[in-house]
Amino acid sequence: MPTLLARPDLDQLRRQAKDLSRAARSGDSAAVARIRAVSEELTLTAARLAIAREYGFASWTRLKAEVQARTSGLADQVGGFLAASVRDGTGRAARMLAATPEIAGYSFATAVVLGDVALVRQAIERTRD
Repeated sequence: MPTLLARPDLDQLRRQAKDLSRAARSGDSAAVARIRAVSEELTLTAARLAIAREYGFASWTRLKAEVQARTSGLADQVGGFLAASVRDGTGRAARMLAATPEIAGYSFATAVVLGDVALVRQAIERTRD
């Protein structure tokens, strides 16, 4: 199983999936086998899933989220965490928080989302002064 780089390149991973898909459609038996390990269809979506699984992720979406987490700054991660907390029922926000605990104390918004009453109270009291 290949190891995902510390600072992976999503465009490179996309190119890997496209190359795998092209190779499979042109009859490359190794490429076909890699895709068939995860799907009966030789599509780009199946090739992306094959790439994700080869890196140890359950889906392309999970791989993509990991790449974004590794390559974005804390502010971007907090934005993603807040959006996932409100709009995403897949547990993505919890995974993001586990991977980057600094998100918890980043802002008033994260304190509200996480139900950190003490931090919210402190922030409100500071605005009163």
